[in-house]
Amino acid sequence: EKCHCYPFSLHYLALCLARVLTRIPGTHAGGLDNKLPNAAMIVINFFGFYQHITAEDFFDTIKSRVEQSGGRCCSPVVEVDFFTSTDLLDLPSEVSEALVDALRLRHGYQSEKKDVTRFTSSPTVQEMELRLREIIGKYKRFIFALEADEGKSRKEFIDQIVDIVKVTNDEDSPVLGNGKNEKSIKIVSVDITLSSLQNVIKGASIQETEIDKALKSLGIDVETSWVSNCPNGIVQDPHVTMAHYSEFSQREMKSTFTPVLDNTIPIHSTSFFWNEDIAALGVEVATTSKEGVEVPPSANNFVHITVWKRESIRASDSNKLPNLVEEGRASKIVFYQPLSLEGKLTFWNN
Repeated sequence: EKCHCYPFSLHYLALCLARVLTRIPGTHAGGLDNKLPNAAMIVINFFGFYQHITAEDFFDTIKSRVEQSGGRCCSPVVEVDFFTSTDLLDLPSEVSEALVDALRLRHGYQSEKKDVTRFTSSPTVQEMELRLREIIGKYKRFIFALEADEGKSRKEFIDQIVDIVKVTNDEDSPVLGNGKNEKSIKIVSVDITLSSLQNVIKGASIQETEIDKALKSLGIDVETSWVSNCPNGIVQDPHVTMAHYSEFSQREMKSTFTPVLDNTIPIHSTSFFWNEDIAALGVEVATTSKEGVEVPPSANNFVHITVWKRESIRASDSNKLPNLVEEGRASKIVFYQPLSLEGKLTFWNN
């Protein structure tokens, strides 16, 4: 039996049909309401336009179109609840069977290469229209119970838009909510002192002669290169990134990391990555702070501290080092004994 995919579920289709078929006549700009004789099958026809497209493909297509037009998609994506829950009850069999039959009818019409714009004028389609109206009307109480509260969804939307506006503004945030000016969080990080980083690098160079050679090839002197403001490529604000505003909302970062804010976090350095452009320590962050508070894991796939980079290179490019090692374009050494250091969990503000 063939399986057809759509980016939307049958629950979604049922709710859309129920909304259209209970819509007050004259309130829709396109006239798609209960008064239109073929309203239900028009909805089915619209739904059918997305056949053979998964939800992931649909999102990727939208993102691509936005970027091609010179725009930029917000990250994280704004998500608003459509249903009351992600764990929905099954549709009544009479409803799901009617929806599937309607989609099959639409698919068959298209497969026969008939003019889809005349789809709703077919006698068979008109019979299906009456069937859908009867069944949706019969189960409309069940279907509308699936619907998320509009007020709650509206608030979720506004809250997320506010978060995005706050992080895209380099200045102080506008007065919002509590009437106070707040600065938005750019990243959540565990900040390391330069002296701590120097001690770890010195220990690594003693433990591994290859690291000592690598450091010298990069022009790093373990004794003098950590002098403040020394213009030799040493990163002056070493840290472990735990979360970045491009992947998390302000609300998520605050709720997740505020309990451990300003706590001292133990860190174990386990490896050293480098090439001619950038160098970093691979690290493991403790799951509990010295104050005894649980530490959420870093969102980075490569948990690390950027140590050194060329002037033209971004510190964030160190995230690519593991892949560059696999491609033979960078080197990696794993320490036979992890080296310990610690840092304070902080919020970097715009």
